[in-house]
Amino acid sequence: GDLEATFMTSVCRSSNLQALVDSCGLLNPAKPLLSAYNTIVNEDHRGTRLANEDHHPPTKPPRYETLDDESYRLLLQAFNEKFETVRYTSESDPIRVTRDVDKLEKVSIRGVVYAHERSLPRDSNVLFRRLGGLTSRVGRIQSIFCLRHPTPDGLMMQATYAIVREYLPFLDEAKQSQYTQFGFAGGFLCHRERWNRSHVVELTGIICHFAKFTLQGGFMHVLPLNKVRSLLPERTRTLTTLKMMDSYDLPSVIL
Repeated sequence: GDLEATFMTSVCRSSNLQALVDSCGLLNPAKPLLSAYNTIVNEDHRGTRLANEDHHPPTKPPRYETLDDESYRLLLQAFNEKFETVRYTSESDPIRVTRDVDKLEKVSIRGVVYAHERSLPRDSNVLFRRLGGLTSRVGRIQSIFCLRHPTPDGLMMQATYAIVREYLPFLDEAKQSQYTQFGFAGGFLCHRERWNRSHVVELTGIICHFAKFTLQGGFMHVLPLNKVRSLLPERTRTLTTLKMMDSYDLPSVIL
């Protein structure tokens, strides 16, 4: 009975809303509201969906564009660091990389949507690692593009990259340690309006979204929105699961 009542309530509300919109001049005043809603309706607010898939195709077709000078310079620099060579250049010799790319609005990585800052602003805030790097950095995705380029062995490969502008980290160790003492889960302090530099990042280098909390003095607290399971050692995960099973008397619990 509850299920039928829920459907009936939904149908009645939809009918009432339709009649309200048709009977009064509500449509024109509501257009700005609908436009604002459409810009955020597809944003992934949590960034914590669980899935085993690595990558999915973008939901919208790519747009053919040519990289600007700065983006192209960052791309060549990233390739030289990745392949440990200095052979990537804008000239025809020794290895030429095209400027022509397929620009994407958003991609899905492990079931989570990431987008550039002009498309879905909140989905552009990410923790990432630069090519070949091990340190987690905080930044915002400026653009996403797909590119075919040669490897140092002469083979052609196709990959998707993101250009991420890095927030300038806060260097006061005393204040930073209030959060870093809890490890990755405690987050970081960064400057809110000051930037370090931009990086070309592979999709595998994007770790997760982050929640941004504004602080006084032009700073912000960055809280990673990632699966806790991937951040804990196996023994800790096992003990936590057993404690949860004891507390809730469940046959199995997945953390």
